Amino acid sequence: GATFFDWNTQPDGSGTSYSNGETFDFGSSVVLYAIWSRAYHTVTFAENDNIADSVYATQTENATTALTFLSTLSPQFVDTGHTFVDWNTQPDGSGTSYSDGVSYDFGAAVVLYAVWLALPVATASFNAHSGTGNISSINDPFGTSVLLPSSGGFSNPGYTFVGWNTAANGSGFAYGEGATFILNADQIFYAQWTPNQYVVTFEPDGGSVNPNSSNYVYGSAALLLPTPTSANFIFDGWYSETSDGTLVGLAGAMYAPGQSITLYAQWTPVPLITVNFEANGGSGTPASIN
Repeated sequence: GATFFDWNTQPDGSGTSYSNGETFDFGSSVVLYAIWSRAYHTVTFAENDNIADSVYATQTENATTALTFLSTLSPQFVDTGHTFVDWNTQPDGSGTSYSDGVSYDFGAAVVLYAVWLALPVATASFNAHSGTGNISSINDPFGTSVLLPSSGGFSNPGYTFVGWNTAANGSGFAYGEGATFILNADQIFYAQWTPNQYVVTFEPDGGSVNPNSSNYVYGSAALLLPTPTSANFIFDGWYSETSDGTLVGLAGAMYAPGQSITLYAQWTPVPLITVNFEANGGSGTPASIN
């Protein structure tokens, strides 16, 4: 595996050199050491992610040298969901093995295939916890950093999503949507909800009302609709519109809103009664009273 270079009075080539066939005076005894020049050979590293993997890197030397570490190869070698074991002269690992960074004599060219071991997989699953809908689970190898999703696949009318928790009752570890979580074991994340707060505004339409608005927390006891007043008008009820619309309730009715809303009082005028005065034989025309 080497080529003759010349002769030298020192084994390492640091003495006096003599070329091959050179004339020597034989005036004294001498030991001449053959100096050899080894040929350069290339080690080809194959990523070996799959049978069609075309990612390669090379290292060329002519003397015993440490193999390039996997972590410093260019391009970078990666097999998602696997961990590197060692190098092997066969893609299936049935040939000669070489550990990462071991010394190699570079006496011959060789292809070394990365041997990978599949990592165990953990699952992050998502529970609507009183809501409805579906969010797909995340399945990744142990130690993988995953981003927790938003609540987009869940719904819970009257409630707002406020994050995830590892316990259904919120006593575990809390995480916001988009938070990073390291999967080291299977984990269920429970959606956490807070009841919505709505404001009901009462518009008396020329009359007066107390209170003129009420706050309502979804799921709590229903509100008592107030009684407005307006001189010479009869209250017809609280409606969704200033005219026509949908009757929400009469005064004193219970009401549980599903959103912030303005309710409008609608009125019927009190009928006018006219009192006329007749002189009855006298004179004059007294004014009527309405």
